[in-house]
Amino acid sequence: MSRWLQLLLCLIKQVKTLGPEGTVAKRSNSIYARKRIGRLAEHRFSVEAEFVIGGYVARGVNFSSIIVGEHRGGYLPYVKRVAAGFTPDLRDQVFKQLQPLITGKCPL
Repeated sequence: MSRWLQLLLCLIKQVKTLGPEGTVAKRSNSIYARKRIGRLAEHRFSVEAEFVIGGYVARGVNFSSIIVGEHRGGYLPYVKRVAAGFTPDLRDQVFKQLQPLITGKCPL
């Protein structure tokens, strides 16, 4: 896991202890403006669950979405495909980390 990702997870854990619904941050390459549509990065804490990556949908040099499942009473059913939230760099990082875990059978 990259140092940046470790720091981010630590920050999120600390912010959650304060009990807010989520966080909002200005993108580093944007300016403060009255209309902020698309300029803010939001992360909500109120609706969360733990998922397992069961696969991905290949596209180009990495993937277009990951396929996730959730542990439910001893089995691991498919939940959904997730495409949102991946920057190109994060998509590359996740794809590289998934490569040694590839099997011939989808666990979902």
